[in-house]
Amino acid sequence: MNFLAWKTGILIFESTPLDDVCKTLSGYFNKPFILENEEMLKEKTLTTTFDNKDITEVLKILEITLDLTCKTGNDTITISVD
Repeated sequence: MNFLAWKTGILIFESTPLDDVCKTLSGYFNKPFILENEEMLKEKTLTTTFDNKDITEVLKILEITLDLTCKTGNDTITISVD
């Protein structure tokens, strides 16, 4: 679904498991995404469209929508449960 995102700038997720969302975002933004508490995060899914959003906006939406904490450091993004 997001094959042409590099060209269009649009990422679409429909009930997508968080680990798959992170894999897609990692490729799109060229940054590794690390899931802490992976067992707890497994159950979370995302349905949204990111239309030319930068990484800061995407992370903020993830935090608000899924009640997560996203931390940027050492060129990686770490996602954990609040």
